[in-house]
Amino acid sequence: MIIIFYEPKKFNLQIPINVETKQKASEEAKKQAFKSLQDVIRFLITKLANKQINIGIVEEKLEYITEKEEKILDKINTTILKDLKKG
Repeated sequence: MIIIFYEPKKFNLQIPINVETKQKASEEAKKQAFKSLQDVIRFLITKLANKQINIGIVEEKLEYITEKEEKILDKINTTILKDLKKG
């Protein structure tokens, strides 16, 4: 009796996703120096499989300051820089 084990070297992963979401993700992938969204997925899966990353989600939240707050921060920064120069 002959038993043949076949281990494929590659596997095609298909993920249903909204077209607009895919387009936005593709654009962002290119902004972050990936050639394509596929490269991002390949990178993440490889790192995950090799236990080289832990995945967490951190949402970026932009906060804007007023002109008044900016002046206060500039004054604090100037004071700190003067103190640092003095030693």
